[in-house]
Amino acid sequence: MKCHIRLLIASDTIQKVIITLINPKGGTGKSTSSIHLAGIFSEKYSTVLVDLDEENRSCLDYLEGGNLSFTGGNADDFDLDLKHRGFEVTVVDAYARPTSEQLKMMASLSDIILIPTPPDAVSLRVLARFIPEIEATEVPYRVVLTMVPPKPSTEADKARKDLRGGDVPVLKTQIPRSIGFARGARQQRLAYELPGYSRLRRPFVQLRREIENVYKKEV
Repeated sequence: MKCHIRLLIASDTIQKVIITLINPKGGTGKSTSSIHLAGIFSEKYSTVLVDLDEENRSCLDYLEGGNLSFTGGNADDFDLDLKHRGFEVTVVDAYARPTSEQLKMMASLSDIILIPTPPDAVSLRVLARFIPEIEATEVPYRVVLTMVPPKPSTEADKARKDLRGGDVPVLKTQIPRSIGFARGARQQRLAYELPGYSRLRRPFVQLRREIENVYKKEV
């Protein structure tokens, strides 16, 4: 794979990175993951969230609540000139159903692509059809399992095994299915900041660490 990384790593510190979350299937937790990933990165880095999802605009809705520790906007606010902004981390919530041209454009901006995917069979089939398009961009990518049902379900374990068996790079972190995310959306707040849902912070901290480690390997 051609190295497409355009940033420097010093110890555990990211100096500048653009992370794009994308999945052509709806209902995968893409926007929710984007919002919470931006939140957890903002605890350590200057962070901006860019909402390109014109069908949903969930990220903009959160931002309008005024309860977040990071800034953001849509494509019109940034003119997609992301590399020259003064943020260490840019999280992009991608177009919901990107055209080939939109995918190429987003890939050209991105240092890493995350594909949030629930572990159910339908989502995994969509993922399998999408991965060749992502690999063609030559941008490093990782799959992150989302909306994972609680034990005793083994759905996520089976999905991870199958993905790795097909040489698909999947992260160890998995985002659980939780009503806390819906409650956070109603209050325009990060779910793990709500009373009783602090446990939802842990997977996003783990996700941040894994992304940092990706760059140690790629640079």
